[in-house]
Amino acid sequence: MGTEWEHPRRRQGAMRTGSPLGEQALTPRTILCNLCAYKMQFMKVMNMWKLVTSPAQAYANILRFEEELKKSADLQGRLAYARAWYAHKDDIGKWHFAPSKFAGYQDVDANRYIQAAEEHDGRRTEVQLQLYFHVLEPTDPLHAELNSALFALLARYGKTPSTKMRINVARGRRLVSGGTESATEGQNKVVDLMLAVSKTLPQAQFERLVAGLEDISA
Repeated sequence: MGTEWEHPRRRQGAMRTGSPLGEQALTPRTILCNLCAYKMQFMKVMNMWKLVTSPAQAYANILRFEEELKKSADLQGRLAYARAWYAHKDDIGKWHFAPSKFAGYQDVDANRYIQAAEEHDGRRTEVQLQLYFHVLEPTDPLHAELNSALFALLARYGKTPSTKMRINVARGRRLVSGGTESATEGQNKVVDLMLAVSKTLPQAQFERLVAGLEDISA
């Protein structure tokens, strides 16, 4: 008699799937299948967006950015949104710049960058680029020069950098006067590298790293 009673949670689960009850019920099996399908799709997307694997690839991207910038109004329109900028000095001593998602992906151009900016989290490229670059502190003598050069680049297109902008330079550069690197800067680079690597570790290895550091400081 009447309609069969359904538990409210069961009915809500069916509504969330957008399918009739019994076809897409949220059982452990369907959840696992959905997760596997999502992982496969995620890996397919990631394979399409390969990260740079060497400093040379990142440098080439940085040099290409300004050429792409000249011919893409869409790229020009996004200049003020970039926060992480990567700097490279060419053979004649001129500084060039590119945002993390342009510097950090292989085979990138203006169109691919616009797609990446809309679909991807910049933290993925920043973690990879931290292997080859480090943030230039505002107190560094070189910061004023690069800050001025970046402002000049964006000004050509009527833009100014984000107030949260930060500039990164290659780790191999010797920035201390006299051509030598201070012990503190060398130690800071090691710490930066450790932090970058730690962000890529699985949870178990990350917890092991944290435990080891706690033992050292105990």
